[in-house]
Amino acid sequence: KCHFEPSVSAPADELPDAPGPVHAAGAPVLVAKKLSKTYGATRALHDVTFTLAAGETLGLVGESGSGKTTLARLLLGLNRPDPGGTILLDSVALGPNLASRSRKQRQAIQIIFQNPDSALNRAHRVRYILGRPLGRLAGTSGKTLKAAIAELARNVRLGEAHLAMRPRALSGGLKQRVAIARAFAGRPRVVLCDEPTSALDVSVQAAILNLLAGLSVICRSAWALPTCSFHTIWRWCGIWLTVSRLCIWATCWKSVPPRKCWPARITPIRPPSFQRQRRQHA
Repeated sequence: KCHFEPSVSAPADELPDAPGPVHAAGAPVLVAKKLSKTYGATRALHDVTFTLAAGETLGLVGESGSGKTTLARLLLGLNRPDPGGTILLDSVALGPNLASRSRKQRQAIQIIFQNPDSALNRAHRVRYILGRPLGRLAGTSGKTLKAAIAELARNVRLGEAHLAMRPRALSGGLKQRVAIARAFAGRPRVVLCDEPTSALDVSVQAAILNLLAGLSVICRSAWALPTCSFHTIWRWCGIWLTVSRLCIWATCWKSVPPRKCWPARITPIRPPSFQRQRRQHA
C-alpha cells in the first residue's frame, strides 16, 4: 500500500474512458503521395501514400527501425524526401524542407517528440517554453500572451506553480504535457506524435493519450501516431498505416480491428543471417 496515495492519486476526470477510433468525413487536410526516402544504399521508405482528414487519427505501426519516425520527419520538413514524392496541406504542395515553407505552413504541422528530456530546454522555465511558440507562431504578445499561456497550461492540466518550474523539476508525465502544450500552441492543423508515451508507465500513458484526443477535438486537429503498440493503434486510431522494414510496404485499414488483420497482413521477417543459422543447426 502506498502511504502517499491520497496526495498522489489522479483526479477522477484525469483518466476518462478512452474514446474509440476517430473517424472523420471532412475534406483532406494532409495528403502524402509516393513518399520515399533512401539513405545511401538503404531504402527506408518506398511509395508511401495516404490521406488524413480534419479530426482523424492515423496510426503508423511497425517495429523499431521500420521508418515510422522517418515518415514523420518527412511530413514535418526536417528531412527531404526522394524526388517524386509530394506532400499537400489543404490542397497546397509543401516544400521539401522547412526552409522552403512559410511560417503559416510550419505552424500547421507540429510534432511531439518521443523523449521530452531532449525535446525541452532544461535552462528555461515552462512559462517561457510555452510563450515562445505562442509569440512566434500565433503572434501573441503582451497581456494576451500571459492569458494564452495560462489557458494553454489549463488545457493540458498544468497548474500555475508548474509554469515557474524548469523541466528538470518535473516528472516524465508532466514534461510530456509541456511538450504537448508547446505543440498545440499555434493551433496546428496536423500534430505528429512520435511515440509520446513510450517512456511512461501505463496509467500515465492513458492520461496522455486521453489528453491528446481531447485537444484534437478542441482544435479540430488531425494527428498521426507512430507506435510499436497494436493495442494503442486499435484503441485510438481510425486508420492504420503499416510500415515494415526488409519488406517495404504500406497498407491502410479502415474500421477493421488490427487483431483481425495480423495473421494475414503481418508475417515475422527474420534476418537472412538468422535463417542461415537455423538451417545450419537443423
